[in-house]
Amino acid sequence: ECAERKALRKNYVFKVAECWYKGGVKTFEQLEDYLTEQDKLAQVKSKIKSKLRLGRAFTEYEEVYIYSWLNDLKYTFDEIDYAIKKTLSKGNPSIGYINGILKNWKEQGYNKLADIIASEETITKQKIEVEKTKTATKNLKHKNYEQRKDINWNEFYDNI
Repeated sequence: ECAERKALRKNYVFKVAECWYKGGVKTFEQLEDYLTEQDKLAQVKSKIKSKLRLGRAFTEYEEVYIYSWLNDLKYTFDEIDYAIKKTLSKGNPSIGYINGILKNWKEQGYNKLADIIASEETITKQKIEVEKTKTATKNLKHKNYEQRKDINWNEFYDNI
C-alpha cells in the first residue's frame, strides 16, 4: 500500500503498520480482507459526502459513526442513503441525526431497507385510520343522540 502511494517515508509506513495491527491483520488473507473493508468504507464515505454535499473531510467522530453503521449495525449504503433522505427535510442534516435514525431502526429490529419501508407504510396506514376515526367521531358529536320513543308528540303539542 505504501509503495502504491509512493509514500515510503518511515513515519507513514509505521502508521500504516499500526493501522493494520489495530485492525487485527496478522496474515496476508486478513490483510486482503482489511483492505477490501477499507475500500468499502472509503466508497461509502465518498457517497455520503456527496449526498450531504460536504465540502470538507469527515471529523474523527463522524468517521466512527460511519464505521459503526457498516460494521456494528450492519447496514449497507442503501439503508444509510434512506436515512440521509429522511434528514434532508430537516433543513440542517447532520451525521449525528443520521446516526440516531439508524440506531433507532436497529433497536426496532429493522435490518434491511425493505423492513424500514414496510414499517413506515404500516405507520402511515395507522395514522390515516386514526384520522378517519377522529373525523368520524367529530362528525357524530351533534348526532350522538337517540330519538325518544316514550313521548306521544301529538298529545304533547295539543297540550301547549
